[in-house]
Amino acid sequence: QIKNRGGVRMTAPNILNKKPKLRDCPFCGSSAEVWQSGKNKARVRCRTCHIGIEGKVLKFSVEWLEQKLADKWNRRDGSYS
Repeated sequence: QIKNRGGVRMTAPNILNKKPKLRDCPFCGSSAEVWQSGKNKARVRCRTCHIGIEGKVLKFSVEWLEQKLADKWNRRDGSYS
């Protein structure tokens, strides 16, 4: 097992998994990023305006949560009025 920046232990196969593809921010058009924000948390956030979503998982893997958050992020269209 290997420790990443957040101190979360990951097995070697998990490190090889690619992060989910993210669409640009629906509000400012900048790129977004996804990362683990704790032992069982993940976050998707715009790199410029910092709007984002966060989730916590107890039963499934953080990689599963990252994919679910990416799916939610990619469905957003920014047309809120």
